[in-house]
Amino acid sequence: MAKKTSVVELAASIERRLLELSADAKKILDEVADQLADEGADLVSANQVAKRELDRRKLRNRVIRAERISANAFDVLLLLFSVLPSRQSLAMTEIMKELAIPGTTVARWLLVLEERGLIERTQRWNDARVVDVSLTERARQSMARYISAVRASIGAIMPSVVD
Repeated sequence: MAKKTSVVELAASIERRLLELSADAKKILDEVADQLADEGADLVSANQVAKRELDRRKLRNRVIRAERISANAFDVLLLLFSVLPSRQSLAMTEIMKELAIPGTTVARWLLVLEERGLIERTQRWNDARVVDVSLTERARQSMARYISAVRASIGAIMPSVVD
C-alpha cells in the first residue's frame, strides 16, 4: 500500500511542478511581451513569438532525443551550462535549490546524465559530503549548439536581443 501512496504523491508532486513551470513560463512570456512593447517592437506579433517558442522547444527536444535524457535532466544540463565560464561546477545541493527539486530526484537524474557521459561528479576535496557536478566536454558542445540555435531563432524576430 505504501508504494501506491508514493506513486500518488509523486504524481501530485509532478503535477504541482508542471503547474509551477507553466506559471513561470507565462511570467517570462509576459515580461518579454512587456519588454518588446517598451522597445517599440510591436511589429512582432504574438504568433511570431509563439512560433519561435515552438522552434526552441523542438531544438530542445532534439538534444533530449539525441542524448536519450528526460526534459528534467536537460534542465540540469542547462543550469550547469548557464554558470559557465565563471564556475566549472555546482554542488548537488545547489542544483536541488536552483531547480527546486528533491535530492532523490536530482540524484536519479545525475546518475542518468553520468551514465550518458554528459556530467562528471566529484567529491569536494575539503568536504567529502559535498558532490560537485560538472559538464563533460561532450555536454558543453551539445549545449553550445543548442544555445547557438536558440540565439539564431530569437535573432530572426528580435535582432537587438542577441547582439
